[in-house]
Amino acid sequence: MDAATTSSAVPTTRRLRTSRNSTARGFAVTTNASRKNIRDEEENTYEPENEIVMVEREGKTCFSMEEQPKCQPGDELIETENRKVKLACLPRSDRRTRRMVNGLKRGEESIMEEIRSLPMSLTDRIELPKLCRVY
Repeated sequence: MDAATTSSAVPTTRRLRTSRNSTARGFAVTTNASRKNIRDEEENTYEPENEIVMVEREGKTCFSMEEQPKCQPGDELIETENRKVKLACLPRSDRRTRRMVNGLKRGEESIMEEIRSLPMSLTDRIELPKLCRVY
């Protein structure tokens, strides 16, 4: 058996996962093979990607000042850890807050930079995922 036959006969159990940012929006697609970007297809599990996290606190929408691990929407958290996170909070009903929430959901880099430049409001413990499962 030659090398070409051998390599194609070996089944792969993992596949690369690309970033949610698309090249159509002007962002590069992540194709590196780092562990956090690989899903284990046998277990349907993966390590979460780092993103700015939003939480509600006392009538305010708070954004993590730094990117934190986050499962994809609708997926299940398998392992978690409590971590102290620096948060920047804005009034929930504020127009600027709604614009930031919507921009963050769309993955707009300018919104992410704006969030990172906000003054820190508080530090709080947040339960963050260590391992996620496709649901």
